[in-house]
Amino acid sequence: KNTIENDFKKSLPELYVEFDPIPVASASIAQVYKATTHAGNIVAVKIRRPHVDRAIASDMKIFRILALIAQIFSGNLRHINLRHILKQLEEWLHAEVDFFNEANNIQNMQDYYQRLAHQESGEYAQAIEFPHVYNELSSQNVLVMSFIEGIPVRKWRDVENNPEYDVEASLKASLVATMRAWMNEEHSLVFHGDPHPSNMLLLP
Repeated sequence: KNTIENDFKKSLPELYVEFDPIPVASASIAQVYKATTHAGNIVAVKIRRPHVDRAIASDMKIFRILALIAQIFSGNLRHINLRHILKQLEEWLHAEVDFFNEANNIQNMQDYYQRLAHQESGEYAQAIEFPHVYNELSSQNVLVMSFIEGIPVRKWRDVENNPEYDVEASLKASLVATMRAWMNEEHSLVFHGDPHPSNMLLLP
């Protein structure tokens, strides 16, 4: 609540008709809540944990000290540029917690699969659905997207006998579209960076 109101200088009721205070998902960087906008749209509100950037900086400082000690005692590690590796890791982590960056990535993927991927993937690209990003409700700490109801791929057995779902066709669509995107040199940087079975949903 404090993060949203501080970022937008408005109260929660001014921004949302309904806002469920119990998160629907939680991870190390952020928590996700279900809410309804004044326009009647059901949305997923991803809120960055307070001071997570400070935690990253503190952890990376510890990693650098440990890396220095490890290189003193390991001849093999002296042949690796650990300082460069840790610098790159820190840059990736800071990029991951910047929700402006995430919103831009979602839009890029959506644009690619809707406008370009169908040339190579046809029906497979069109079968993939991406959440709409509500930029007017998003900030560096808050990312608001359409709430998509679906079954996580890891629970595919729950719907394998449900005639409303076609698990095989859904998985084929996502895999074929993704692989063809990777094999296309021009657009090889447009892909889902974390496609584990909880981050992809099966839809009817």
